[in-house]
Amino acid sequence: MKLFATIVLILAASTSARADTYTFGTPSNWDFSFSTDTADCTLLVQSCADIEAHGTFSLQLITPIVTSGPSCEHGPWFQIVGMIGEMNGNPLSFSPVADPTTTCEDQLLASHNMQPSTQYHFDPIRFSTGSDHWVILGEDLNPHFIILVDSNENSTILNWSVVQEQVVTPEPGSLLLLLIGFAAPFLIQITRTAKNICGRVAHT
Repeated sequence: MKLFATIVLILAASTSARADTYTFGTPSNWDFSFSTDTADCTLLVQSCADIEAHGTFSLQLITPIVTSGPSCEHGPWFQIVGMIGEMNGNPLSFSPVADPTTTCEDQLLASHNMQPSTQYHFDPIRFSTGSDHWVILGEDLNPHFIILVDSNENSTILNWSVVQEQVVTPEPGSLLLLLIGFAAPFLIQITRTAKNICGRVAHT
């Protein structure tokens, strides 16, 4: 009985040690665009919808440190935590998953040129335009395709682009000029006030 209890404790400690651990980066903005790939649609004799979309993803880099057992992780990935934009002139609506470490959805891979994951074939990005619901997924068919699927399961092959927004940092000289520009009105006002006070004192 004591031996059995000892084994149970060892197994429990081992399981605890293998608990999933992740690091979460600060979300950053990435511009996206996708549109109908007419060339591939023609090549594959695919009847594709006329699609044009653009907007901004808010992406969070998630890095698994310790994982326990099979999962859809592919090393570090970018989780879509926000998505705004338009598709064919209609605003996009997106709801992020509650816990990105328990699902394969809404993932983009830097190792795959910021394309949706394909390890489990169906790792979708879900969004809607009004009452219409859409799914973007990767088809690892060599070559790799990005597919948009509508509510009726009609598929459209996409051109796909995701590029990080550039953060503009002012040069030291520009920053100094900016500060001087902000401070100048206050300095002028202080100077005028001081002159007025000196003038009053001189007349008394």
